[in-house]
Amino acid sequence: MRSRLLLALLILAAAIASVLGSETSRVEVSLILLDAVVTDREGNHVAGLAREDFELIVDNVRTPIEAVEDRCVAGGAAAVGDGRRSLIVLFNLSHMLLTARNDAIRAAIRYVEDEMRPGERMMVLAFMNGLHIVSPMTEDRAELGSRLRRLLDDRSMVDPVPFEEENRVQQIGRSAVRRFRAEQFGQVGLIQVPDLACETDVLQAEYRAARTLRTLANAMPAFGGLPGRKAFILFTETLRSREGPIMGNLCNVRLSEGLRGGLLARPELDDLQRRANLAGVSLYTVHAGGMGTGISDPLWEAARDLQVSLAMATGGRNLVLMKEPTLPFRQALHDLSCHYVLAWRPRDGMEPGRHRVLVRARQRGLSVRHREYVLVQSRSEAADNEMLAVLSNPGLYKELPVRVHGYSLSSTVPSRRTFLLRVSVEQSGLTGTPVNAATVNRTVQLRGAVLPPGGNVDCRFERTIPVDTPRSSDASGEAGVEVLCDLKEGEHEIVVAARDENGGALGAYWGRVTIKRPEEHAGMKALLWTAAGPSVWHQAHDAEWLPSAGRELTVDGDNVMGAQDAAALTFLLCRAKSPAEPGLSAGVLLAGPSQVRLAARPASTHQKGRCLLMRADLSAGALIPGAYDVIPEAEEGWTAVGSRTTIRVQ
Repeated sequence: MRSRLLLALLILAAAIASVLGSETSRVEVSLILLDAVVTDREGNHVAGLAREDFELIVDNVRTPIEAVEDRCVAGGAAAVGDGRRSLIVLFNLSHMLLTARNDAIRAAIRYVEDEMRPGERMMVLAFMNGLHIVSPMTEDRAELGSRLRRLLDDRSMVDPVPFEEENRVQQIGRSAVRRFRAEQFGQVGLIQVPDLACETDVLQAEYRAARTLRTLANAMPAFGGLPGRKAFILFTETLRSREGPIMGNLCNVRLSEGLRGGLLARPELDDLQRRANLAGVSLYTVHAGGMGTGISDPLWEAARDLQVSLAMATGGRNLVLMKEPTLPFRQALHDLSCHYVLAWRPRDGMEPGRHRVLVRARQRGLSVRHREYVLVQSRSEAADNEMLAVLSNPGLYKELPVRVHGYSLSSTVPSRRTFLLRVSVEQSGLTGTPVNAATVNRTVQLRGAVLPPGGNVDCRFERTIPVDTPRSSDASGEAGVEVLCDLKEGEHEIVVAARDENGGALGAYWGRVTIKRPEEHAGMKALLWTAAGPSVWHQAHDAEWLPSAGRELTVDGDNVMGAQDAAALTFLLCRAKSPAEPGLSAGVLLAGPSQVRLAARPASTHQKGRCLLMRADLSAGALIPGAYDVIPEAEEGWTAVGSRTTIRVQ
């Protein structure tokens, strides 16, 4: 589940939020937290320090430290939080030559098989023209080793572009040398004209770098829900953030001001640093070309500039030349096993945004490694970030129960179905805040999406639902949203996040739904639509789909209605061959304490295909209390789709 869900949520992360984040710093909490690693001159981790051993400077202002938590575990055998140390490992295959690629994967195999200890877990990702889940987060060493070996041997996961790019850079470099020599010796006739194709190379390289950095940035919120410090090991080689000035100079091509400044990739690098810090992720960048026979990338210094920038900004480390290939894993895990968390109060008037921090140890000879800045958020930004963290890790948030129901309604175009998604929470689970002497407010925010396998988000929603009730009454009923989605056939994932806006409780839901053709779908049944009663519902679809009965109607999941309430029934009729026609004569028989026949008509005039969604209105007082079987009736050749339905009238 987790591998598909993470990949889908990376898509959702880009689509649903403009600001991302998690637990690193929030303006509405009283304390700001910063994790830091302390080492001595030999690089050994130092434990046992207290608040008076540190000095904190924020925006060049000395700032009091409220508290320091020592998270150094004896022997490094366990971690904080859930007792496990979590590593995320990503192989950037689109920016590694073949030798570096193989060296990096072999280093991971060696660590997993020879050095990985109980209490450690690892997730393995690969980037090649998109993100691939090699292994979900697991402690199973045998499974990790097997998946890594399959990745090593998988020729389809070898990207030829870095090799082609290296050849092109070398070719450009040789041309630049020839130009220089010709100019030195005054051989004007031998000076080559600018390589006009090089500008295209520059743009392509910038696009590739920007796409990789964007994918990494979108992945960060998915890790924000993991407790404590997170170590992200990035194996890369030829990824550079400023292709323009480097390749342009070699080509002797006059570039635009934007390209000279890294127009495409540089902003993506800044955003990756920002999102990693918000998610509490420290990046350990590894120049994979330095793991084996030596650095082969002719522009490796420019690549290392990017790697160092990522590591320093997020409190991780950059590693280049390594005699021991498993060093990156040991370094990251040592930091997870021994670090400190510093807490301080934001000063009055501190604006939301980026704030530079500097932490020093008072004891001579000790070095402190930490993030270069913290991000203070506005209340709305913090709420957005919190919701996205819930969407990225639904299994971690269970405080606020979320109810989700899905109903297949009808076919719209070939291979697509109209799907009704119903999401709600119980009002009794929400915190009530007094509005005045007579009224209490309860408010819930609901966000979610239906995610197709390997594609874009098919359907998403975001609603904030206020519920004002008299103080004298108990909170009953639900607060929710109904959404109509137009889905392709196949298996989809549903992910939902809920937040109690007054109390701060969080909840989530994850599940799967399979969309079939109407004639193949055995689960469809007649649906009862009733007035909301004590429940409050928001609807995000065309009112044409709703039976008109004077009051807003929603699907009643319990199939219960009041005898004096107006309601409606919808059901699906299909025929085997010829297309459906809107002029169908149909009805529904309600068999119970009394028998009532109702006329039914198409719910929409826009239906296509061989099926029609029908609706029949129930007027107030039409049925006496009791249980009724719902039996659709239609002309010869038409068949009602789905299982038997019974409604109860109270």
